[in-house]
Amino acid sequence: MLTLDLQMLRKDVANILQRSDLNSQIDRWLNYVQRDIAKKLKLGALRTGVETSLAPMPSPPVSDPLPFFYYDLPTDYSIGDRIYFRNTTDANHVYGWNLVPLPREFYAGDTVDIEKLMNVSDPSMSEPKHFWVEATRLGIYPALSGGLTGKLQFWYYRLPTDMVNDTDVPSIPNEFRQNMIMPAVYWGKAMIAQAGGEISVVAYWKKEYHEALKDLKVFQRQKETPREGIVLPRTGMEGADGI
Repeated sequence: MLTLDLQMLRKDVANILQRSDLNSQIDRWLNYVQRDIAKKLKLGALRTGVETSLAPMPSPPVSDPLPFFYYDLPTDYSIGDRIYFRNTTDANHVYGWNLVPLPREFYAGDTVDIEKLMNVSDPSMSEPKHFWVEATRLGIYPALSGGLTGKLQFWYYRLPTDMVNDTDVPSIPNEFRQNMIMPAVYWGKAMIAQAGGEISVVAYWKKEYHEALKDLKVFQRQKETPREGIVLPRTGMEGADGI
C-alpha cells in the first residue's frame, strides 16, 4: 500500500494549484485539514482513553477548592467522547455511571465561581454527576466526598501530530490520507483569495471545502461502521414437496 507522507501530499496539492512557490503554506493547509478532519469525523483510530484517581475533598472551609474540581487534560486532547465515574470505595461493589455535561451558563460568564452560581455557601460534596471542559482542564461537579474513593475515566479523540519533515505521515489512517488533498486545495484557494481581498471567492472555496469534508464523512461511515445483512442460506430442493 502506498503510504502518503508530507512530501507527497504537498507535491499533489502544488500540482493541482499549479504553484511551486507555496510549500510552507501548503504544509500549514495540510496540517489544518488533518486537524479539522480529526475533529469533524471523530476517527476511531484517534480515540483513546485515560483514567485518573479522584482526590476526596476535605470538609469545608477549604482554602483552594480548585484541585478537587479540575483535572488537567492530556496535551493531545482534541474533543471529548465519554466521561465515566467509578466509585471504588467498596472493592466488592464497584459501580459507576456516565457524567452529564454541565450547562455552560453554570461555569461561563462574568462570575467564575461555580459555587456562587449554584447558590451554595460551601462546596457541594457527593459523587460526581456532571462534567465540563474549560480551556485545558476537565471539571467535575460535585466534588468527591471525604471517605470515598473513585476514578475518572474519559475517552477522547487525540489531536493529530503536525507534520513537519518531508517523511512525516498524517496521524489519521492511511485510507483517509488521499482525501486530504482536495480539501487542502480548496482551503488554499480560499486563503489565496482572502489575501487578495476577493470575499466572494473566499466564500465559494470555503463552501467547497466543507462539502468535501461532508463527502469524506460518508466515506468514513462506509469504512468504519459495520454493516449487517441477512442472507438466506443456500439449500437444495431435495426435501421440497413441490414448486
